[in-house]
Formats: sequence, structure tokens, C-alpha cells
Amino acid sequence: MCARIWMRENNLLVQAESEQPVMQDVLAYRRSHSQSMPLVVSITPNDSVADAVELLRRYGISQTPVMEGGKMVGSLTEDLLLRRLASGEPLESTTVGQLQGPAFPVLDAVSEAREAYTLFNMGHSAVAVVHNGLLEGIVTKSDLLEFWAHAR
Repeated sequence: MCARIWMRENNLLVQAESEQPVMQDVLAYRRSHSQSMPLVVSITPNDSVADAVELLRRYGISQTPVMEGGKMVGSLTEDLLLRRLASGEPLESTTVGQLQGPAFPVLDAVSEAREAYTLFNMGHSAVAVVHNGLLEGIVTKSDLLEFWAHAR
């Protein structure tokens, strides 16, 4: 299976008409079209909310996984931050761990890309893509949209 993924990443695998694109294809497309953006931008539960907001701003992203010990333990989204700020809750001394939401749903790298679409329709803002138990990247609605619009 690793050889197939490597071949996809290096544009050596010709996709059959009936074969559906997989999540690894979406990551490979993103990797080749936005090289300045890492596939995973993450924070830890001990990071300050101010640092998390700065990270979201720096990379122009609206959500990020919360990682601890190499594992995804939660997520932080703009929606979550805005909801807390709109309620008047002070966040200056709050850590990400005190505020984080649930971890993003996980799809294997060889899962069909349309499975991500199903998760997005259920209200999820991002999907974590794993290969051999390791987080390979985060795919958002806009990533999937760009892939489908330009890579077909």
C-alpha cells in the first residue's frame, strides 16, 4: 500500500476512470499546490489561546488539531473561539486545553475523498488523514473543493 501512495504522490499512478480519488490524493494535491503551508499546523493543550489565535492568523487557517504526545486530543476552531469571546468570556489567561473541542474525525489515507464530504455535511470543519497510525495532514472543506475543482 505504501508504494501505491508514493506513486500517487509522484504522479506515477494513472487513476482509472472508475477509481475514486482517495484522501492521499487530496494531500498530494495540496502539497504540490501550496508548498509554503505545512500539511499539519497544530497546537498543544498547554499553549495559550493568544498563541493559538496568532498561529491561526499566521497560516490563514480557521481550525487546528490539538496534539499531545504525537496524538490528536482535540481541536480548536475559529467558531469555538468566537463563541467564547462573544459570550464575554475573558480568554487572556485561558489555555487551549481549557477551551478545546473534540478531535477532528479521522480518515485513513486510502479512504475515498467523498467520505470527507460526508463528514463535512455532518457539520465537521476538518478531517484528519492518517497513514499507519500517523497523522499525515488535515483536510478542510476548501481543500476538498479545490482538489475536486482543479485535479479532475
